[in-house]
Amino acid sequence: MFGCSYQHIRWLTPDGKAEESWIPSQGFNIDPKAYKLPSLNDDLIDPNDDVFSNSCNTSKEKNVRRKKTAGINIVTFPCGTILSCDELYGSESLSQVLLPIYSLMKQPDLQRDVRVLIHDNACRFAAFLKKRIGANHILQHLYDLDIRVDRHHFKNHIGEKCKANHNPDDCELLDGVNTSIMEQVNSWFGRYRHSARYMNSARFAFYLLLACHLNNTFRLYKRQNDVSYDIPM
Repeated sequence: MFGCSYQHIRWLTPDGKAEESWIPSQGFNIDPKAYKLPSLNDDLIDPNDDVFSNSCNTSKEKNVRRKKTAGINIVTFPCGTILSCDELYGSESLSQVLLPIYSLMKQPDLQRDVRVLIHDNACRFAAFLKKRIGANHILQHLYDLDIRVDRHHFKNHIGEKCKANHNPDDCELLDGVNTSIMEQVNSWFGRYRHSARYMNSARFAFYLLLACHLNNTFRLYKRQNDVSYDIPM
């Protein structure tokens, strides 16, 4: 909520139920456990149930546990058009990655048209979805998508079952597709991280919305005018 000292956050429980909580805004020192972020130690991510992703050793929840904003979570189309942008709290947990995708996939046109989901940690994300497919049809639909690692990160995925199930080069729909567009969008956003670091919560939220809008507007202009130069860095 703009101008307030607290943020309203939401997440999904293992049974697909949405929960919510109020936490202090960006810049306040807080205990991540105070707002029940999913972690490897609670029952939201069970390593024993993950039959093929542990061998890749790509988990992010156990490595970073910040007490402030951990970054931003962006969802895009392969063309680079940004669909959503949200703050991450504590770490890049799979629950926080899922929530914006879950919200977007409630739209019938996206359910109809989206056939492949690309994520840099696809093997663990697929296992995370597998535990929740019985909750509702949206989670079942997400799990049924062809979930692939982007080409930039796939070299770090060494598990044999991950290679067999999530190799982007084995998916015909990804032929000629820039699977690493998110890294390019992140690189563009990253150039402004030092300025954003000192913003208060309201200004940071407004900055994200404005930056996404300008990014999308410029990409639309490029497509409509068939220009080749990239977004200024």
